[in-house]
Amino acid sequence: MAWTHLDSATVASHQFDLYHRDGRYMIRVDGLELMNGYNHESEDRLGEMAVSLCNNPHPHILLGGLGLGYTLGRIAQNLGTRGRIEVAEISAAVMGWYRQYLQAQFFEELPGNVTLHHADVVAMIQSGTRYDMIILDVDNGPQALSQNSNHFLYSTQGLQALWNGLATNGQVLLWSSFESAHFLERAVDAGYQASCFPQTLAGRETPFHYIYCLVKKG
Repeated sequence: MAWTHLDSATVASHQFDLYHRDGRYMIRVDGLELMNGYNHESEDRLGEMAVSLCNNPHPHILLGGLGLGYTLGRIAQNLGTRGRIEVAEISAAVMGWYRQYLQAQFFEELPGNVTLHHADVVAMIQSGTRYDMIILDVDNGPQALSQNSNHFLYSTQGLQALWNGLATNGQVLLWSSFESAHFLERAVDAGYQASCFPQTLAGRETPFHYIYCLVKKG
C-alpha cells in the first residue's frame, strides 16, 4: 500500500510533508524521510532513557522536536505526574498535525505537566531556565537536516549553551541515525562525560540508531 500525502508546510525554506498509510504516519523534510510510525523503537527507548537516567525524581525535561509524538508519549508514560515536560517544536504545521492526527494515539488529553511550545529549542535552551534533561530529537543526528540553525547545537558553542542550560548533573540525550566520533570528541573537550549507545533489534547485530548521552559534571 502506497503512502498517502496529507499536507505540506514550509519551515525556514525547508519543505515538510506528512503522509499516512494504514494508521501510521510519516514526515519527510525536503523529500528525505525524517521519521515514520512503523519504526519508532529508538524514539521509545529515548523516552525511556530520559526518565530512567534523570538524577532528579521530579525532573524538569526539555524535549526538542515533537515529530510524530513517540518520544513525548514514552517520556510522559514513564514520568507519570512527576516533574514537568516542555516540548519545543519549531514548526506550527507539525504541532497542528500532532494535534489533529497523532495525539489521540497517546493521550485522551495532554497531561497537565506537559507544555507544547511553538519555539526553536535553541531559544529555550538559552532562556536562562536550567533543565535536568535536554533531549534533542530534531534531526537525523548531530548535523542539521530539518533546520539550518541546528548546526549551532552540535558546535563547540552549542555544547556550551547546552551546558549553561543544564542543572547540576544534568544530561543531554541526542537521537541519531549514525555515529559521529567528532561530535563525541567535541563533547568531551567541552567538559561532558560523553557516551554513545547503539540501538539494536532482536536478531539483528547491526545497530539501527544511536543515542548519545552527555552528562554535565561539576
